[in-house]
Amino acid sequence: MEFLAEFQNGDGLQSSIALGKMFEAMETAEPAQNKTEPDADLVAQIKKYVMENLEDDLAMPALSRAMGVSESYLRAVFRDGAGVSLGNFVRSVRLVRATYLLEQGELDLGVIAGRTGFGSLTSFTRAFRRMYEMTPSSYRKRSRVEA
Repeated sequence: MEFLAEFQNGDGLQSSIALGKMFEAMETAEPAQNKTEPDADLVAQIKKYVMENLEDDLAMPALSRAMGVSESYLRAVFRDGAGVSLGNFVRSVRLVRATYLLEQGELDLGVIAGRTGFGSLTSFTRAFRRMYEMTPSSYRKRSRVEA
């Protein structure tokens, strides 16, 4: 998985680009038709649910309730099927969405933090800095210069 390789190499921006390509592919992909692979359908359902509910509680208990499976099963199936932990996937999706909103340049950082499911501007800034090695404000300024 290209996203995972880029993320593990520490290149946050390239991992976001790779994750964006993965989202595009997921939107057009058909669910698995083979009934012997229900886990593949569950992984696809989880990914879809996460992408459609970024502002909501996406902690393990809430996701397991939404999917109707135990937390331990959800955690194991997702890691096996997606090749990345569910927590890393959720965080990455939220940050990719945040980069898109930052590039639009119109929303306050606190609003972007809320729309991407971060509990506070502080937690949003911390996660953003870890992935992209810059603050959300710096990213916004850079994206304006490059445009």
